[in-house]
Amino acid sequence: MKYLIYVTKGKPYIYGNPEIYGNIKLNGKIVAEFDGEVEEITKSISSVVEEWYSKELLKKSCLTAFELDDYLKGKTGYAIHIKNLVVDGWRDLEEFFTCGRDNVFRHVKRPPQNMMKVWAPAYPSYRYSYPSIKDEYVLISIRPEWACKILNGEKTIEVRKKVLKEMKE
Repeated sequence: MKYLIYVTKGKPYIYGNPEIYGNIKLNGKIVAEFDGEVEEITKSISSVVEEWYSKELLKKSCLTAFELDDYLKGKTGYAIHIKNLVVDGWRDLEEFFTCGRDNVFRHVKRPPQNMMKVWAPAYPSYRYSYPSIKDEYVLISIRPEWACKILNGEKTIEVRKKVLKEMKE
């Protein structure tokens, strides 16, 4: 499955490499895409918090065992493994489409609170006509501080409490 990273508008404001992004604030933009795999995270039975989660998961998610445990609150979570990260500029939300319950494609106007399925048009004339759909993505909203770590290669696992049902298959 392919994913897009949307940097939320909150602070801190981040700016990327000027050669890739130009001199633009990345908050409120789609900044990268990647291939991903989803793994279910469950806490093993242990009396020591540090042993609950694998060291690899903690290192690649940039979380401590206590932070991860506090976030998941003893429930099942999901690790999205970030692979083949492509950083080649930024895109606006309106360049993508979402499909409503009425099966009509509409431009994405607002970012998801967590994640949503979106489609990219096959041709650049998407602004003026009904789109010919090319690619399907999962658009993930990520806070700026975490997006920086992903773009810098420090963070290769994004942890979520919930994912889309298609991602679990």
